[in-house]
Amino acid sequence: PGLQLQMTGSAAVGGETLLASRDAIRYTEWITVAMILLILAAVYRAPLLVAIPMISIGFAVVVSTSLVSLLTSWSIAGAIPGLDLRIFTTSRIFVVVILFGAGTDYCLFLIARLREEALSHPWAEACHRSLHGVMGALMGSAMTTVVGLGMLWIASFGKFHYTGPVIAICLLVGLLVCTTLTPALLYTIGPKVFWPAQVSVENYQRLTVFHSPNSRRSYSSGVWSRIALILTRHPLTTLSLGIAVLSIPALYGLRHENAVTYDLSSQLNHSAMSRRGLRLLAEHFKIGDINPVTILMLRPTDTPPEAFEQEIKELATELYEVEGVATVRTADDPLGDFPPDRDMSLLSGDAWRRRTLRNHRLAQNYFYSSNPELTHRLARLDVTMDGDPFSIDTAAKVSQLSRFLHDQAKLDSSPWQGSTILLTGTTPSIIDLRTVTLRDNQRIKIAVVVAVFLVLVLVIRRLGLCVYLILTVLISYYATLGLTLLFFQNAYGSDFVGLDWKLPLFLFVILVAIGQDYNVYLVTRIVEEQRKFGWISALRRAVSRTGGIITACGLVMAATFLSMTASAWIPPLAEFFGWQSAGSGRSLKGITELGFALGLGVLIDTFYVRTILVPSFVALLGHRAAS
Repeated sequence: PGLQLQMTGSAAVGGETLLASRDAIRYTEWITVAMILLILAAVYRAPLLVAIPMISIGFAVVVSTSLVSLLTSWSIAGAIPGLDLRIFTTSRIFVVVILFGAGTDYCLFLIARLREEALSHPWAEACHRSLHGVMGALMGSAMTTVVGLGMLWIASFGKFHYTGPVIAICLLVGLLVCTTLTPALLYTIGPKVFWPAQVSVENYQRLTVFHSPNSRRSYSSGVWSRIALILTRHPLTTLSLGIAVLSIPALYGLRHENAVTYDLSSQLNHSAMSRRGLRLLAEHFKIGDINPVTILMLRPTDTPPEAFEQEIKELATELYEVEGVATVRTADDPLGDFPPDRDMSLLSGDAWRRRTLRNHRLAQNYFYSSNPELTHRLARLDVTMDGDPFSIDTAAKVSQLSRFLHDQAKLDSSPWQGSTILLTGTTPSIIDLRTVTLRDNQRIKIAVVVAVFLVLVLVIRRLGLCVYLILTVLISYYATLGLTLLFFQNAYGSDFVGLDWKLPLFLFVILVAIGQDYNVYLVTRIVEEQRKFGWISALRRAVSRTGGIITACGLVMAATFLSMTASAWIPPLAEFFGWQSAGSGRSLKGITELGFALGLGVLIDTFYVRTILVPSFVALLGHRAAS
């Protein structure tokens, strides 16, 4: 009676992480669908215009996920030479939010252009003209995302390597559906798709600015027309102020980009059983004792047993001199109770325990291999380090330990010359993970920027403008990262140990790729209008005509990303109202942080970069060209 049972360890943490991932996927799907329905209903107030995008995207999700599953099964079976594809648990979250968000954006942009063309053309011609008019923008925006995410393929880390191509394949399917099935449905249903609203010139003029080819004056009461007018009249002022304001959080994000944690257990909330067990262990045991660094020393040739044991004793004595080493457990000292400066007294109970344990069969089998081929060649040592095994400081000490051992293997005078040395355990695993992912980060960031830039050049064909668009997305990324850091530092308080280590790279790739969507929509419309009007008039016309629909697209994408945070707030909200939550009550901080950051980044791109920075720069170019 009164006994408390807590389970912890790598299996418990991993199991609860998988359960939390399952809950996150389910909550994300529910909230994503609900948010898109609400936004579409608010934008269109027409049942059929809500139903058509949902039908199209639902079809795209089913087809794309089935296709990825089929390709993965072929990859595992080796049916297609060279095909290498795997699916991670959290890949479905990215597929759902990005496909629902991007697919809805494609449909919104197509329907908005159709509404525009239907004012002055028969329905069949309007459908044709609308699809033809937006196809370039849709292809450009989709390809920036597909190519950007596809660059994750060059990563060495598996979750990066496979997740990007999986999302890219699903997006291609989504683009195909939204440019075939969606226009077919619109064409078949006809003008009654706008019911109960009516598309009339009078209603449309309230939302549109009209320019005379021979005049720079504009007439409109729409908010986007007024924004366009201000931006084109004072481009240098708005551009300078816009960059200055965004640079403040961007500088903070740039300085603290590596403020991340590799502590896998910290991803679970405090109510998780395995997390509670870890806290109990930390209270009653030294945390280094329960996470030792295991060293495997493999000699190239057999050694006499007595000499082998003596060399291990001498190595253990030398290891105590390495900074951060607390204890060294060997077959001679199984518990690590006797550092070199402690004597084996005849009256000491610890000494008699040591004598008993080092002769025990279990201790011998633990520290020496029972394989006849390796009996006198392979030895194990367990080293406990001072400090938290998940911290960067402990990782630096273990790296120093590894260098010391590898130096021993290179010294001609060392008995371990030519030996193979392997380190495993919590801290060595984190060191390897950090090494691989940091190398991936550098390569992928360069590859994504170059790939997206090339797509922009092909679509927009204006080199200087493409360079500027890339710079705006980069400053948007760092500003988003800085604001995310500040938010979670305050939200978590003393529990904050850093953002999830995967967040900076996923945030960078997705923002650079998807953040260009709205820039492509706007700039391609400017280029189209410029064929009939002057530069400034084309800019005003493009901003006023695309402002509302791009804003709606941005809200849809931000809502889908923010739905990734649902597993953090739905269970406590349900509990507050006395409802039974369908989930386990677990949430993953990494998914919550990434969802918040992506949603915030899309909002910054939509309401700040696309609204202020891009039009101001284009207007400045126009004024200089005119002068």
